[in-house]
Amino acid sequence: MPQLRRDPVLGRWIIISKERRKRPNDFVIEEAKVIGGFCPLCPGNETFT
Repeated sequence: MPQLRRDPVLGRWIIISKERRKRPNDFVIEEAKVIGGFCPLCPGNETFT
């Protein structure tokens, strides 16, 4: 649940979310899906472009 805090510098109220503490490593990484077919722009296929 978000917290309501007072900014001591500007004197206004701000909302702090606990979910913002999560880092990019905290989320599930999905595998890259291969849709199929030949891709001349993919790494290793530079000679085909």
